[in-house]
Amino acid sequence: MLKKRIAMGIMASLLACSFIAGCGGGNKGGDAAPPKPKPVAEDLKDLPSKDLKIGTKTYKLYSLKNDAKLRLENVYSKGMRIAVADKYMVYANVKNKLVQMKWEKDALMLINDRVDDLGGNSKVSTDKKGVFYDNKKMKLTYFDGDTNRIDQAQNRFNHLVVIPQGAADKALTWMVQGDISKVNLRDGYKVGQTIGVVRKESRARDAADKDKIAIPESVIADTNGDFYVGGHVRVQNDDVGLAFAYDANGKQKRMYGKERRNDKDVMYTVTDMALTNDYLVISDSSATKSQLLFYKKSLGSLAQAISFKELTGKEDTLIGACVNLATMPENRVLVVLSRGRRDVDDEIFVLQL
Repeated sequence: MLKKRIAMGIMASLLACSFIAGCGGGNKGGDAAPPKPKPVAEDLKDLPSKDLKIGTKTYKLYSLKNDAKLRLENVYSKGMRIAVADKYMVYANVKNKLVQMKWEKDALMLINDRVDDLGGNSKVSTDKKGVFYDNKKMKLTYFDGDTNRIDQAQNRFNHLVVIPQGAADKALTWMVQGDISKVNLRDGYKVGQTIGVVRKESRARDAADKDKIAIPESVIADTNGDFYVGGHVRVQNDDVGLAFAYDANGKQKRMYGKERRNDKDVMYTVTDMALTNDYLVISDSSATKSQLLFYKKSLGSLAQAISFKELTGKEDTLIGACVNLATMPENRVLVVLSRGRRDVDDEIFVLQL
C-alpha cells in the first residue's frame, strides 16, 4: 500500500509539473523562439552582399555593378545629387547635367546621359515617376520619366521636395538661404498656392533656436508629413553637422547630432540624408570623418556610425571620398560612393534596412 501511495504521489507531481511549469515539455513560458529571417526580395537575392551591424540588428548591404559608368565627382560633398523615382529609375546631377539611369538585374544601367542641362548647384528630387531640378536658366523644372516631357514647374530658382503623403499633391520649396514653404502642386508638378512657411530662414529665427543651419544641404519629407533639414552649423566657434526634424506644421521636434566638435560620434558636416521606417541615415563626407550615421528616427539617438571603409573594405575610401544617399521604397537606401577622381567609377550599393 505504501509503495502504491508513493507511486501515485510521484505521478501527481509529474502531472502538476507538466501543467504548471512546463517541465521541459514544449516552450510554454520559456524563451521565445528566435525570429525567422525575412525572405530576401527577388530583386536582391542574386546580388553580392555583406552584413552591416546597426545597433543590435544586422542588415544587408548589396552591391550593384556600375554599368552606367557613373562618376558624380562630387568633390565639394554637395547633397541631393541623386534620387530614385518609383523603385528602379535613378536620376543624378553629374557635372551640371541631368543623367537618367535604371537598376536592371545586377547593375545600374545608363538610359540618358543628358536629359537636360542643370543650373549651378541644382539639387534633384523625385516623385513616383519623374524628377525636379533647376535648369540652366535657373528655373524649377520637372522631367516626366513616363512621357519624357520636360516642363516648367515654377518660373523661378527654387529647390523642391514632394511630401509623399496621401495624394502627394503638396511639396516643400526653398531657396539657398530662404524660408522653407509648404505649397500645393497643380497637375502633380506645378508649384501652386503657398500654404505657409514651415521653417524660417536662420536669420529670422529666435536666438535660442538650436537650428542655425543657414544653407540646408539636404531636405527630405516623410510619409506622415514630417520633414528633416540637415547641414552645417557653427555653435560657439565649433563647426559641426546637425539635422532637425519638424512636424507638418513646422514645429521643431528633435535634433540629430552633437554640438561640440570634440564629442564622440560628432558629425563634421551633413552631406546627404535618407529615410526608412526606423532610421534617419546621414552621410558625413568630411575629410577626416567619412562616415554613415544611423539615427533612430523617432528618438534622435545614434544607433550606429559606420566608416566608408566598412562599405568597401578599401583603404582609399578614406581619402577624398563622398557618399550621396537617396531614399527608396521598401525600407531601402541607395548609397553612391564617389572618390572625386575621373579615373575611378563610383561604387553603388542598396542598403536594405
